[in-house]
Amino acid sequence: MAALRGERGGRLASRGAMTDAAPGQADPPCDPPLLAWARRFLPHYFDNEPAEFHRELMASLVEPRRRLIALVAPRGHAKSTCAALAYPLWCACTGHRRNVVIITHEASLARQFVQDIRTELETNERILAEYGALFAPEPPPATNSSKRAPTKRSVGKRSAGRSTKRKNAAAKRVTETRAGAKRATAKRTAAKRGARTRAAARARRTTWTRDKLITSTGVTIQAKGVGASLRGTRVGPQRPDLIICDDIEKDETVA
Repeated sequence: MAALRGERGGRLASRGAMTDAAPGQADPPCDPPLLAWARRFLPHYFDNEPAEFHRELMASLVEPRRRLIALVAPRGHAKSTCAALAYPLWCACTGHRRNVVIITHEASLARQFVQDIRTELETNERILAEYGALFAPEPPPATNSSKRAPTKRSVGKRSAGRSTKRKNAAAKRVTETRAGAKRATAKRTAAKRGARTRAAARARRTTWTRDKLITSTGVTIQAKGVGASLRGTRVGPQRPDLIICDDIEKDETVA
């Protein structure tokens, strides 16, 4: 580890020496885009100045040429916060990945990550202002509590009105041509089918369980435990395009 730190320190020092900074004055570090996003939208998690380790980690997560990343660091270095919270949350907001699976040695820990992501999508004012309601359950049906009970007089008027409407409807049916009736039926059928399709789409976009979250833009985040079957992680044609394994081994298995 000492040799590794020495090599890394020398590399960073030589990088700084190539800049136009004044002698004896180092350039301020530049955050990679993912880290800058996390510090802007998650200041309650990223409330301290990040170390160079965090800058390298966050840059490697979104590097398109890296398909496999293995990260090892001591406890308390915010590995899970960076890779299992901020990164999938960023994917949910930007659509960078469409089907994210978080795996931990116990499913309950993975569910907690999904719960934390959901909390940010629902309550984080900065995310809501920038990206809108990415998770918005269907509102309950509106009720009209101001409707008064019908009186005898209003019942009589309503009955007369209904009788008139029935007569008008009968006359309209008599004068309506067969072609017009077919067009009206087709229009009503299409309207009902469209309403059912839109309702089903809204239900799919706002699906939430303790193991799965689907945003209104179609990004899926799922929780799995080690040893659990990965069957069913495909959502429509979209297979998992990001798998995050966080603390997948217990202390007993690595002792």
